[in-house]
Amino acid sequence: MFERTQKKNYFQNELPNEVMIYVFKYVKNPMNLTVSCKRWSFICKDSQAKAEWIIYQFGKAQCLFHAVRLGPKFISVDVARAIITKGGILSRYFVQRLLIHYGNYDQKLIELKIVHSVGQTDIDSIKALQQKTIPWASNLPISVYIFLLTEASYQFNTYLYLKGNDMELFHFLTGALLILFPPSQPPGWTKPDIKTVKARLTELIDLGFQLNYSIILDIFHLFESRLDVIGKILIDSFADIKQETHDLFLRRCLDESQNPVKNFTNITSFLNNYLSNTAVKKFDNSFNPYSKNLKNHNFES
Repeated sequence: MFERTQKKNYFQNELPNEVMIYVFKYVKNPMNLTVSCKRWSFICKDSQAKAEWIIYQFGKAQCLFHAVRLGPKFISVDVARAIITKGGILSRYFVQRLLIHYGNYDQKLIELKIVHSVGQTDIDSIKALQQKTIPWASNLPISVYIFLLTEASYQFNTYLYLKGNDMELFHFLTGALLILFPPSQPPGWTKPDIKTVKARLTELIDLGFQLNYSIILDIFHLFESRLDVIGKILIDSFADIKQETHDLFLRRCLDESQNPVKNFTNITSFLNNYLSNTAVKKFDNSFNPYSKNLKNHNFES
């Protein structure tokens, strides 16, 4: 009896973590270990152990795909960093899929649609929404998303991005801007200047993407809550890339903001604040591209 107690104490208190992690990676379903004892519960939550397990179970080429698939209960910035440090492959294809799929599914939004769609959504539709499988990468924590994009930018530089359509450009631009302007600033972070922002955006433009005003308005909308901090830098950078005066650039953005399909009310107010008085008068008399009454308007700088 005393010998059994000694062995138990050794396992719970003295067995090196490295040995436990080595054993842990061979377990098919490690969640069963979390209820066995406190040490296994600790190991199951350890970033290094998770990285060892995912690499062993799925291989270096596929481990990041499966780590993202397992969702926020498994992956964190520390886990992602450990996977890459231990040899997990951050492939260009993986990052491109991540940019396309991230944020495509919102469970809370679906629940709100169900609550507020009485009389429009039948019972079968509600059940289908509730039982829908969460798409890959759509619920990835934004901190992990930004970390992976940052790592990819270090590894691939301009070779990460490929030519594509407006939707791809929006994903690439927002990814680049989220790296430059992370929602939660890490220690030592400094706000990038116009030169830095323009350089990152120009990398995409040089690869063949067309930076149109619809994309620009969508980016302003994405960063709406932070425009008081970064709005001026974005305006200066976009206007410089478009090779337009500030007033001309803002007037064209304002025309695009009249799109009745989208709600850019707050963005319109933000843009108006940067227009000169002369430009405001010109805009008041200018063409609304979404109006049915006027056609063939040309801007004058």
